[in-house]
Amino acid sequence: MPLLVIFAGLFILVAGLEKAVITPDIIAWVGNWRLDHVGVLTSLTAVLSNIVSNVPAVLVLEPIVAHLADPERALLVIAIASTLAGPLSHRLRAAPTVVKPAVKSFLLTQRTVVKSNGCAGAQ
Repeated sequence: MPLLVIFAGLFILVAGLEKAVITPDIIAWVGNWRLDHVGVLTSLTAVLSNIVSNVPAVLVLEPIVAHLADPERALLVIAIASTLAGPLSHRLRAAPTVVKPAVKSFLLTQRTVVKSNGCAGAQ
């Protein structure tokens, strides 16, 4: 349950960021970063994806790239870059926060089941 609250808070934070921070002035300023170049957009997406996670990063970047010459291509670059950004800094990402405790709990449960069934080789 606390993890669900963290993710809900993350999306609320991103929605607030979109409304309060991503103004037309910010969009124009970021537009000077040459986001129409794949390398620049990929780098920005990778960094942002490792800070706020993949989906919120895409949500933040979407209104910015909507003003580029080829927004469809930019969104494809963002989709690929945010997906592949995961291995860059595994410890900063939300997935290990979710998966590691779940796997540990699952393994402990399975170990208990194996012991209670009296299977050979159980420790």
